[in-house]
Amino acid sequence: MVYPDFDFFNEPVRYEGVKGRMVRRSLGKTWKRLANMGAPEISTRLRQELDKRLEWIKPHFGIDHTESLPLRAVPGSFLFSPDQIPAIISTIRQQLPQAASTILEEADLICKHQFRLLGLDRLDYGERIDWHRDAFHNISAPRKPWFKINYFDPRQVGDPKIIWELNRHQHLVTLAKAYRFTPDPGYTREIFDQWYSWREQDPYSVGINWSSSLEVAFRSLSWLWVSALLENCSAAPPEFARDHLKAQSLAGRYIERFLSTYSSPNTHLLGEAVGLFFIGTVCTSLARALHWQQLGWKIILQEAMNQVRRDGFHFEQSTYYHVYALDFFIHARMLAARNNIPIPEVLDDAIQRMLEALASLSQAGPPPRFGDDDGGRVFDSSRNLREHLLDPLPTGAILFGRGDFKASNNVFTEEALWLLGPDAGDRFAQIEPASSSRSSQALTSSGFYVMASAEPVREQVVIDAGPQGAHSAGHGHADALSLHLSLNGKELLADPGTFQYGGDGAGRSWFRSTRAHNTLEIDGHSQAEISGPFSWNDLPQVNVERWLTTKNFDVFVGAHHGYQRLVPPAVHRRWVIYFKPHWWIVRDQVLGEGNHTLDIAWHLAPQSIPSHTADLVRIIPTADSGWKQESVKEQYSPAYGRSVVAGTIRFRYSGALPAELATLLIANNDTHDSFVSFLKSNPQPGVAAYQSEAAKALRGAVFGAGGQSWTSGDWASDAELLCYHIDGDGLHSVLLCNASFAEWGSQELISPANVRRVYEWERRSGALHQVTPEPED
Repeated sequence: MVYPDFDFFNEPVRYEGVKGRMVRRSLGKTWKRLANMGAPEISTRLRQELDKRLEWIKPHFGIDHTESLPLRAVPGSFLFSPDQIPAIISTIRQQLPQAASTILEEADLICKHQFRLLGLDRLDYGERIDWHRDAFHNISAPRKPWFKINYFDPRQVGDPKIIWELNRHQHLVTLAKAYRFTPDPGYTREIFDQWYSWREQDPYSVGINWSSSLEVAFRSLSWLWVSALLENCSAAPPEFARDHLKAQSLAGRYIERFLSTYSSPNTHLLGEAVGLFFIGTVCTSLARALHWQQLGWKIILQEAMNQVRRDGFHFEQSTYYHVYALDFFIHARMLAARNNIPIPEVLDDAIQRMLEALASLSQAGPPPRFGDDDGGRVFDSSRNLREHLLDPLPTGAILFGRGDFKASNNVFTEEALWLLGPDAGDRFAQIEPASSSRSSQALTSSGFYVMASAEPVREQVVIDAGPQGAHSAGHGHADALSLHLSLNGKELLADPGTFQYGGDGAGRSWFRSTRAHNTLEIDGHSQAEISGPFSWNDLPQVNVERWLTTKNFDVFVGAHHGYQRLVPPAVHRRWVIYFKPHWWIVRDQVLGEGNHTLDIAWHLAPQSIPSHTADLVRIIPTADSGWKQESVKEQYSPAYGRSVVAGTIRFRYSGALPAELATLLIANNDTHDSFVSFLKSNPQPGVAAYQSEAAKALRGAVFGAGGQSWTSGDWASDAELLCYHIDGDGLHSVLLCNASFAEWGSQELISPANVRRVYEWERRSGALHQVTPEPED
């Protein structure tokens, strides 16, 4: 999430600088900001500033914000009907017994006022819940007009995300489901005790829980879930139906007035639109219901075009927010279908492209957590770990009949039952998993390049070579050219996550810095400069120079210019060559002049051993490279608010540029006990040759000098790039790029009369055969 602007003319404080210190925004910056706004934005912001104060003042003059309600309210259809609930509950018991058990366990803790919020376990809120309290830091936010609360100040509010997460009231949905399982009146009693307690403590526009329209939207969605789960339930107080409608009328009023159209036009605006759409569609007796439905639906469809890139990935460059947005789109789509609202092709197209992108990044297990990890979810806030990012795929498999989505996640979810009906499990079982047409693939708009193989095991490397994010890259990290490696569902080379948004700023700064990612840092600087908790300066430009995928090899070459601001400037170029399966050569070049300190990090997942002989991945630099190696303990955040210790392998060089280091990655324990050598040679100026040897097999790459002839060992060519795999039976496979001739020993592979950009051969039945490669992107 992004914290919305709460006081346009007098924003009290912001974090600025890498130490997260708080400074007052200068008048000059405010005027500069004004100058960059168009008339519609200025008008909207002025109107919102006036509304903030009017909404606060009106009750003091006896003006009630709630509308008059009809005696009989006929609601629209929710995601499921009351008569479907018993069948859904029965299916959960039979097909998902662990989910049923977890719901009841969580419900019992909630009744004790112990909550699992974000990555924090069992926060105790005591006998009487203080809805303004961050129980982790034991700080309560002040109870004053919401626009006067500075939620960036940890001394005043602690971590506002913890407060807001509790006040989303998703735990009330857990209680309602638990009641449907038992039924124990203690669960419903707790629901309504908490609900009315909240209304008493949080009158309209008072306190931190009214300071974000997205949080209001989330809360309204939870109330709709509770109302739907308990419809026709005798345990509900007789006045609840009307009180609920009144509460929804205030929520809709607030969201409409304070849409994040300009302050946070991302998942904030999308989530608010979904909240309006749900209120307007379900609470049809409210006077503005139709308007809210139409406004919310219009924004949802607009954002399906605005926020989803051509390749299907969400424009904030965050995997977590990609799933966050995808969930919003799917839930809104299913509500529209339930109420016979036509589904435009643009929405289904966006949803399928987002599912395809998620599946592409999840071929060897859960996807990498590039960018920020918010910690919240649209359905079941406890499903906020990396493995839960696969949840939309089973729903998408059923909804669109896509076996490729099932191939990426063959695990049925409770969410799919509530969205698609009690027969969703049977429909899912009937779908035949179908792999996509090719494993390695590129999401070129978002800049994610996937090197993957399914045989003999599922493995993949994902390279982040895209923009840092949309707008000021608020949810992006300084991770250009970072790698993530997975093998058979296990994370090996990891993205350490996010940890927190607030606090003193130090944790926030480290987790999104270049140092926290599997890429190269220069002189202790990140690739971009932090200018606030959700903004950056000097965003790097990343250029992908080559992407080639063939039967036996994949080749990626990319560079970024984030270090051009240094004195003297430098450029980081990274080559990644995949020898299918299991082996990668990563060649890092730093181009420029002068002296610099270079640091390349390889962050291991917590289960790995912090050394170059870790159980499932080997990290081997070239011998005598001149780079110093160390193993250190650093932080890994499995979910927002929680961190654990994990190992990091670092390679450091101090000296003159240009400089380079090649690293061999082996994602397989077959070679764990065998000797592996990795050597570099420079057979002639401008030519670099790297060769690894293990178990009588050679894998190597020769980087040529741009059309000049060269020789290296048994090889002679003028290739720009030559990759080879030699086993005990001879040449197994070879790839050449931009070569006019090539010889291996006495064997001629390319004659000058047969010049092509890309050649690949492999041995079949004891002889070399030419392979037609995939087209180069």
